[in-house]
Amino acid sequence: MRVGGSVQDLAASVWEQTSADLGVDWELLDNLTEEELQGVELQVHEMWSIIGLKQRKRWAWMIYCLAIKQVLTFHVRGRGKKEAQRLLDKLPDRLRQNCSFATDN
Repeated sequence: MRVGGSVQDLAASVWEQTSADLGVDWELLDNLTEEELQGVELQVHEMWSIIGLKQRKRWAWMIYCLAIKQVLTFHVRGRGKKEAQRLLDKLPDRLRQNCSFATDN
């Protein structure tokens, strides 16, 4: 990153260094039985940001697992049912089928 670069330059630089799986230790969840996974709550969070112009509002969605204190997946795009489904589709089937989900809404 160049000196005096923008926040966007910094974000792009950090993003390039981030592994595709966000460094999640999936083994911690993989070792749980389906019954044990039913006791795991996944928190779904969303926040918005303006990219460039106010008309270019983007929503960042994420799923956080309090049990292992890690963000499991994220999705950046719009807001709505279709985008929420895209976020959920990024989770392994075992988690979608067995864990409970919570939001702040």
